[in-house]
Amino acid sequence: MAAAATRAVRRLLIASRSLHAISSEGAAREAATSFVHPAAVVHPDAVVGQGVSIGPFCTVGASARIGDACQLHAGSHVMGDTELGERCVVLTGAILGSDIPGQTIIGENNVIGHHAVVGVKCQDLKYKVIGDNNLIMGSCHIAHDCRIGNNNIFANNTLFAGHVVVEVGDYLP
Repeated sequence: MAAAATRAVRRLLIASRSLHAISSEGAAREAATSFVHPAAVVHPDAVVGQGVSIGPFCTVGASARIGDACQLHAGSHVMGDTELGERCVVLTGAILGSDIPGQTIIGENNVIGHHAVVGVKCQDLKYKVIGDNNLIMGSCHIAHDCRIGNNNIFANNTLFAGHVVVEVGDYLP
């Protein structure tokens, strides 16, 4: 009788491990898929990476490319030939790019604040408009032909007219 009970417990443990492995695989698959809110408008030609979250009332244009694990909060817009690197967060009301000729390239790990505007790249054909690891707080405006390096923080309402270059930010000890 004890041997039968031991075998039954072993079978239950094996079954529970198998179910746990299946649910873990499902969670990994689910984490890799993207979520697009039903009230968002994403053009069918847009490229959206894995693990992206696009909130309500967002728009993503036909030539836009959204990197893996990005978050577009409610009412944010990615337009024109705009490339958003991996793990970027675009907060409510922010506008990236434009539907005029030129390409806007935004690096990885950037946070673009509420109602910020990042203009389009106009004259040269291509370069990163914004580098990696930047915090661009609310209502900032980065106009055409600006180049922003890496590791910078811009306070609320910072305004850059066209052709501004901000180098890489260095941390002081």
